[in-house]
Amino acid sequence: MKIKIGKTQYTVSRVPSLEPPIARGRVNYTARTIQIAERSGRPLRKRSVQGMQHTLWHEMVHAMLKDMGSTKERDELFVDELAKRIHQINKQLGVYV
Repeated sequence: MKIKIGKTQYTVSRVPSLEPPIARGRVNYTARTIQIAERSGRPLRKRSVQGMQHTLWHEMVHAMLKDMGSTKERDELFVDELAKRIHQINKQLGVYV
C-alpha cells in the first residue's frame, strides 16, 4: 500500500519481524517506507490486527510530525499517545487501515 503524508509518498508493508525483535514498526524517511511487524517480542509472537493497526498509526504520526518539522517527532510517548487516540477515533468511525 502507498500513502502520502505531506509531500512524501511512503510504501507501507507488513514484514514477518524486525530487528531488534521487540520492534513493532519502523519508518525510514530516506527509503520512504513504513514497515509493520507481524510478529514481535522474545520469543516472537503473532500480533493482533488491532496491534498492527495501532503500530501503523504510530509510524504515520512519526512521519506527520517529521513532515511538519516538529521536534515532537522523536518523542515516543507523545507519538504513541497521539496514535492511540487517532486509532480509537478511527475505530469509532469504522475506518480500518
